[in-house]
Amino acid sequence: MKQNTSMIMLAACLLIPIAAAAQWPEGSAGDASRARLSPALDTGYVLGLTQIEDSAFEDHGESGILVFDAEWAAAYFMDALFGGDVELDFVLAASFISDSTALDLPDQLLQLVADVAITWRYEGESELRATFAPGYYTDMKELGLDGMFFPFSLVFATPLSPKIAGVIGAQVRPEFERAVLPVVGVDWAISEHAELQLQLPQSQLTWYAARNLILYAALEWKSESFALEKDGAVDRKMITFESLDMEAGILFKLNDEIRIALVVGESSDREVEFEKDEGLPRVSDIEDGQFFKIAILGPF
Repeated sequence: MKQNTSMIMLAACLLIPIAAAAQWPEGSAGDASRARLSPALDTGYVLGLTQIEDSAFEDHGESGILVFDAEWAAAYFMDALFGGDVELDFVLAASFISDSTALDLPDQLLQLVADVAITWRYEGESELRATFAPGYYTDMKELGLDGMFFPFSLVFATPLSPKIAGVIGAQVRPEFERAVLPVVGVDWAISEHAELQLQLPQSQLTWYAARNLILYAALEWKSESFALEKDGAVDRKMITFESLDMEAGILFKLNDEIRIALVVGESSDREVEFEKDEGLPRVSDIEDGQFFKIAILGPF
């Protein structure tokens, strides 16, 4: 059954067009001669709920994860910093782990982040985008300074042809298990209604099927680290979840203000790793797991 579902998901990701990176797709596909580093400006908030099914952590037991996430586009300033546009978003993601298993997993994990992005535009339609995302990446019990981190990224995009733009850069995350993630690939405006982002760490394709309907699929390599509270004499410092996530979904407008997104997917090649073992297993593979997400998007 798992294998059949995986094949269905793979087919969906190949046949259903894929969304814009790090955000829900908006509008219609256009001329890719200018790289799309800037997000759509008409979404003021996103509220989402994701359920990842119970999965085996090798021989240590099974656990599922429920994730509530919210994003608020708080402010946008044009030509505000050395000619660059400045965006300010606030991001919350709270993960609730159903069973600690024999690995003594934390019960809750938190990301509470102020995301500041600056985009500079140059002649020839090239763009440079710097993003700073300071905040808490932590076990909810560890809300002190040890749970604060300061990741940032720098990405440059330039046209390669009237329909294709090249993208290169990196996400830099000091003290995380993977301190650097490369950002490299291309954006391709296939047609008026379809676009492809073939990139690391996320490749995506989008089909703007109708004025009020978007279909998409995505493939993303994820690596997320969180600080852990010291438990008595046990101090494992940090926990990291890694996976390759494949998803397909639909985004449709209920009215001029509210949009609904429904997403199904599968998380594979999963692993959990602790910075220190402290008498417990340091690395454990996690069984592939399917997930479902619903989200509401709207303006303020």
